[in-house]
Amino acid sequence: MNLLFTRIITVKCRYLGLLIVLLTPLLGWGQATIANYDFNSTTGSFASTTSVPATSSASGVAATVTASKAFTITGTSGIATGGSAFTANAVAGSAISMGSLGVTSTDYFQFSLGDVALPKYAAFKLYLQAYRSASGPTSLALQYSLNGGAYVPYGNSISLGTTAFNENVIDLSALTALNSPRSLTFQLVVMGSGGGVARIDNFQVQAVNTVDPVISSLTPGTVEAGSADFTLLVGGSNFTNGAVVNFNGLDLATAYNSATSLTAVVPAAAVATTGNYSVTVTNPTAGSATSVAVVLPVTPALTRWTGAANTNSWFDAANWSTRTVPNAATEEVLLDHRFVAGSYTVSIDQNTAVAIKSLTVNPGVGDSIFALVPATNAVSPAALTLGSTTAALALAIYNRGVVTNASGAAAGTNVAGIEVAGTMATAFIYNGGSYRHASSLGHRLVAENLNVLIGTEQGIFDLRLPANASSSYALSTSGRNYGTLILRNRPGAATSGYLATASTLSVQGNLIIGAGVTLNATINNDLRIAGDVRSQGTFQFKETSPVSATSQVLLAGTKVQTISGVFILNGAVGLAINNPTGVMLATPVQLGGALTLTSGTLTTTATNLLTLTAPATINGGSSTSFINGPLARQTAAGALTNLFFPTGSGAAYRPITLNATAQDATSYLVSQTEGLAPSANNLLAGTTALPTLTRVSQVRFYTITPTPAANNFSGTVTIPYGTDDQVNTPNSPGFTIGKNSGSGWQNIGNSGINVSTPAPAGGYASGTITSGTFTSFSNFALAKTDANAAVNPLPVALTSFTVRRQSTGVAINWITASEVDNAHFEVQRSLDGQVFTTVADEVGHGTTTQVSHYAARDLGAPAGLLYYRLHQVDTGGQVTSSQVVALAATEAATALVLYPNPAHDHLTVLAPAGTAVQVLDLTGRLLQAGALPPSGAVEVQALMPGSYLLRVGEQQVLRFSKQ
Repeated sequence: MNLLFTRIITVKCRYLGLLIVLLTPLLGWGQATIANYDFNSTTGSFASTTSVPATSSASGVAATVTASKAFTITGTSGIATGGSAFTANAVAGSAISMGSLGVTSTDYFQFSLGDVALPKYAAFKLYLQAYRSASGPTSLALQYSLNGGAYVPYGNSISLGTTAFNENVIDLSALTALNSPRSLTFQLVVMGSGGGVARIDNFQVQAVNTVDPVISSLTPGTVEAGSADFTLLVGGSNFTNGAVVNFNGLDLATAYNSATSLTAVVPAAAVATTGNYSVTVTNPTAGSATSVAVVLPVTPALTRWTGAANTNSWFDAANWSTRTVPNAATEEVLLDHRFVAGSYTVSIDQNTAVAIKSLTVNPGVGDSIFALVPATNAVSPAALTLGSTTAALALAIYNRGVVTNASGAAAGTNVAGIEVAGTMATAFIYNGGSYRHASSLGHRLVAENLNVLIGTEQGIFDLRLPANASSSYALSTSGRNYGTLILRNRPGAATSGYLATASTLSVQGNLIIGAGVTLNATINNDLRIAGDVRSQGTFQFKETSPVSATSQVLLAGTKVQTISGVFILNGAVGLAINNPTGVMLATPVQLGGALTLTSGTLTTTATNLLTLTAPATINGGSSTSFINGPLARQTAAGALTNLFFPTGSGAAYRPITLNATAQDATSYLVSQTEGLAPSANNLLAGTTALPTLTRVSQVRFYTITPTPAANNFSGTVTIPYGTDDQVNTPNSPGFTIGKNSGSGWQNIGNSGINVSTPAPAGGYASGTITSGTFTSFSNFALAKTDANAAVNPLPVALTSFTVRRQSTGVAINWITASEVDNAHFEVQRSLDGQVFTTVADEVGHGTTTQVSHYAARDLGAPAGLLYYRLHQVDTGGQVTSSQVVALAATEAATALVLYPNPAHDHLTVLAPAGTAVQVLDLTGRLLQAGALPPSGAVEVQALMPGSYLLRVGEQQVLRFSKQ
């Protein structure tokens, strides 16, 4: 059957500046098929003494196949599915077969290789497909020989399919004994047969040529016809000093760089015309062959802007490298800085339609370049048409490139100002590039062609509607994939509305809603956002009619996402978190639909709170996806059944569940706090018959606050415990829940223990504990009544942890009320409150009920804002972290510098890497947040012109302007 492993040359768009890459069949660099047996060219019945040649083999390599008994090659040819997959071959496919294979049979198929070129090869791999009849052998065993005898078992079991051929790949590259063989024979020995048939198809031997040169890359990957002399960088392997690069039959002056790199000068005459030209390498070494040819495409010359006419008109022929006005379906226009060093604008300023193959705006490292259809251009249906209905590039806008459609054409069907022909993804707005739609016309004929490959997430699609545009402008949404989407208010208008009605909408970057703008989304599936939602106006996602259960905002980025500004989810619209790096709320959000927690945390605060209304539901919730902060849930009056709060703090997921036989309508706010509980050592005698507490956990506590007060409440709370809670005997009668209403901790008992993971020897369990009945709310924590400190020890009772600056560094002091199996403390410092480094270590007091005082010094503490915490390590290696304490920067360290101001694309802050930075508007509303990189650069390109505040760390707020 036919199974094609062909060499594939992939050429990326020339504007990407990427390498041309030679992909060798299935394997890594240099791997090649040296023998191919597809059993299509020779068929018939053969005696065991007959050797049948392979279908094809590498030059200088002889390859044959035979078997230990009479065999046949018969069947119907098949077709391969691709260069990296085997065909799902039909049983009737052409293959080599042996039959009547008994239970004790040791028959085999034999594949032999030899001849003068075989010693060039190493790192062998085998590819084959195998089939058996119902009573045929259950497996094949591979063995090999380097001399035609003394076979060595490889130990690999090869499977055979019963309804179709099974694919098998056997990697022998680690067998160095096979490298550079003079002869090589493989046998496939039948195993476990019941008298049936075995068949083999598409047997291939692949190896790396260690002698002949191999080309793996060419730089540049494409060349324009008519280019001047240029240097070609050839990457690959097995190059030797004196190797010569040949370009389309012309030997070039070649410089040897290394065994993997050559450079050669290609003269202009060799690329004067378009075509696909072959490149090969020949070594001077005796016995070394010429490499397999790789193609370098020579593409038609681009039309470039020269600006020689000293105007900005597209229609001035003197402005173009071709000295003619671009307006041909085959013409590719490039606006770059080859001829003009500074910023410039190209305006399609006449009422003449222009149609070209492609437009690329690529300033490179230079200043901004603008392409414009001005408002004075009223050509209909389009002043500029790009591309065709094929997949060829139509529009590419790179960093600092701007294309603006301000067409003044009258509205009509498919009237657009700028049109990208067809509906294929042929328009690329790369990070830092901008497409500005400043026309009252629709933008669908560009938006439907947007490509969202990696590197376009921060490519900006900027809607800058003119004053005469509709106050309820229809956003092109159905099935659309934007990079960064900006919606701006109309000039002079108090408000502007954008309507988004669709089945799906995707924003790969940030969604930015300008002041005075309302985005009214009515989408019956996902509104998928992979960047921030920055709303200076109003984001409103409305229910569809009829209501769709799949309407939701899906936050699915790969970097931390922030939601800021007015963010409204109406009715049953849901919110889904599927970002492993997490999402931050910088605004309060109310949700009445489904909260879906798939991956990553949703970080909230008491101010920027997520509130679930009574109809809301929760899907998911796990140690990798939870609410990192407080969560509120509204309830109707009546009984509560498993009111679930998927909350946690930091890396600790500890969901809370409330049950009640009765309660008034209210909203329960649940928060988890890591570290020392208030008044942890104030243990009150119980008001009931329950024993007095002997310890309250110092790992964390939980606060539940109903608003308004939950009168008539009678119920229980279920709290989880994990290994860091140090519960080693969960079924102990003394394991309980403590409650503190402000005067001290009291025992409220336990009404049920669940153990999900029992405690190993010397370790701790995990599970849940449910309290006894209580009627009021306050702080809750795991607690115990055992006098034995070794039973459910609950971690070290830390009563105080302070840090303060001194002339010689930072003094750290802490006090413990008691300790159990405490080995030592690690004092840790951080610049950002996230990544900590140990700066001191203090030995603990083991097990004690006495108050202990500790002190440490951090003599190398930086002058900026710092964060400290304690790691308490017990004798079993269990680690418990304290609360994080912030230490203000010194006065000298707060004198920050910010430049340039005003800023264009970014501004630089002279502050330590890792410092938290936030950009706010002048009302204090958070627009973006992150950590300062080592360069100190804060990107502000996506901000609209105006004045802003930059908060650096916790102390400094600086004002800057964005141009």
